Order: sequence, then structure tokens, then C-alpha cells
Amino acid sequence: MPGITIKNIPNELYQRLAETARTHHRSIAKEIVVALERHVGKPTQDKQALLERIRAVRERYQPTIGDADVEGWKNAGRP
Repeated sequence: MPGITIKNIPNELYQRLAETARTHHRSIAKEIVVALERHVGKPTQDKQALLERIRAVRERYQPTIGDADVEGWKNAGRP
């Protein structure tokens, strides 16, 4: 398996990485691999399927607040 060396990691980032690794009971190296897999290692999703999921969620969570509601709130208590 190939290896890489990462230099000049900011101390704050390293500390956050170390804390996350401790929380997940992993080595720092394994935590880096997991982070890389999450951000660049997964294949792209089918765009059409993703759009369909987004539309389905949007339909479920349509706002029930209308323009009249907002205007009423803005004008409430005004002379």
C-alpha cells in the first residue's frame, strides 16, 4: 500500500485530528485515511438520483409561512 508524508500541518489542525482519532479509537494515520475517504474517496453519485432525492425532501418540507405572515409580523405592534 502506498504511503504519503504530510509536512507543515498547522498545530491547531493536528490537535483537532488527534482529538478526533482518540474519540474514534483510531490512530492518527487511520483517522487521516478515513477523512480522505470521506472527502475524496467515494465515487460520485448518480446526479439524477441525487436530484430526485433533493426534490423529494423539498416537497416534504415546504414552508408553511407565506408573504402575508411575514408582513403581519413586520407590522405587528407598529403604530
